[in-house]
Amino acid sequence: MPDSPAHRPHFFEPSQYLQNTRLCDAESAEVQQIASRILLKCGFQLERAAALAFHTVQNGVQYRVGLHQMTASQTLNEGFGSCSNKANALVALLRAMRIPAGFGVMRVNGTSYLFWPKPGMQLYNFTIKAATNIFSRNTVHFFVLVYLGGRWIRCDPSDDYLLCRGGQHLTHTLEPVTFNGKQDCIIRFNPADVVQDWNMSDTPLRTIDDFLSRTPKASNINL
Repeated sequence: MPDSPAHRPHFFEPSQYLQNTRLCDAESAEVQQIASRILLKCGFQLERAAALAFHTVQNGVQYRVGLHQMTASQTLNEGFGSCSNKANALVALLRAMRIPAGFGVMRVNGTSYLFWPKPGMQLYNFTIKAATNIFSRNTVHFFVLVYLGGRWIRCDPSDDYLLCRGGQHLTHTLEPVTFNGKQDCIIRFNPADVVQDWNMSDTPLRTIDDFLSRTPKASNINL
């Protein structure tokens, strides 16, 4: 990939993106054990390890809407979580493998982001969309930024293959994505549903503990 301003390395201290936090518990025994298995399986090749960690979280943790106040290790153990929980779990795994990782955030229209219908599927999408009044039109969506090869790479483990297999024939948004540790891996959003995208020239967030600790509001359920 060409060296564009969006992907050039920020000036940062790598140790800031390797830190254990209260909810991103990279030093917990559970996270450390999974990270060690991944590293051994990948022969300590970091790009391969990052890709396997991504798919471990993407498909080992079932996507579930809501704000679940869990640590990364709890998310991995429970096997479910929202985009923020899954991003937190992946960042913890990457940090446990000594790969700098942080968070990006965007805002999407939660009432319609899942419903970018494929041709002939508008009726099905209208039927499903009728049940989404609980979502916000300005919903927070977190994803992961991982530092490999001298640059930040964007990846989003939110949608598991089981979810995609059930809905990819209805909507573009649920087409499955895969991460190879080298290139951006982004969920396919309808541009019309993106309220505010992440700017890759921005500095990645080091923690989302405060967000995960909030008490969820019924009128503002997060994806």
